[in-house]
Amino acid sequence: MRYIRDMLRTSGFEKIIAPDAGTLWDWLSLHHAQPDSVWLVTWLKRPGAPYLSREAVLDVLLAWGWIDGLRRAHGYALDAGPEAGQTMQLISPRRHQRWTQSYRLRAERLIREGRMAAPGLAAITAAKAAGSWEGEPEVDALLVPEDLAAALAAAGAGAVFAAFPPSHRRNVLRWIAGAKTAPTRLKRIETVATLARDGKKVPQL
Repeated sequence: MRYIRDMLRTSGFEKIIAPDAGTLWDWLSLHHAQPDSVWLVTWLKRPGAPYLSREAVLDVLLAWGWIDGLRRAHGYALDAGPEAGQTMQLISPRRHQRWTQSYRLRAERLIREGRMAAPGLAAITAAKAAGSWEGEPEVDALLVPEDLAAALAAAGAGAVFAAFPPSHRRNVLRWIAGAKTAPTRLKRIETVATLARDGKKVPQL
């Protein structure tokens, strides 16, 4: 059922194929102002296939005021077999998301290198005006809030969660911090603790 729900939620987006950073740059130069997300299709790293690294993708997205999101194996949502050797990621115009430390540092580097396009600079200006440029220092520092720490301890999952990669823990902390209501926050904390107890990560983060 999860597969079917995800298909319905993600199958309606346009798909663009980028064998290299220049292709993605050219597409965004024409379409950066559009409001809709798109699937970015790239090749997995293997002999004979064009390869566009995640780092290169992030550089181009930030330069044009966009952001990376949900990742899928190509065959998962587009009905292509695994032999296609492709993966895809949902990319979107940056709206009101807070800027993590890693994104801020990346943006500052792009500015120093003269690689930031006008829409990317505008996104930074807007973030500073809205107060979202500084991001969430506690999340960047991987500080586990007391309510999550208590839930993990009660589930006997504190050590398991601490062993997850920093990138996943940061995404989890950001997901919890982004809860709009107390019940939503509690539900997310319970989900994290239950999955960690079983040695599992929160999917799709």
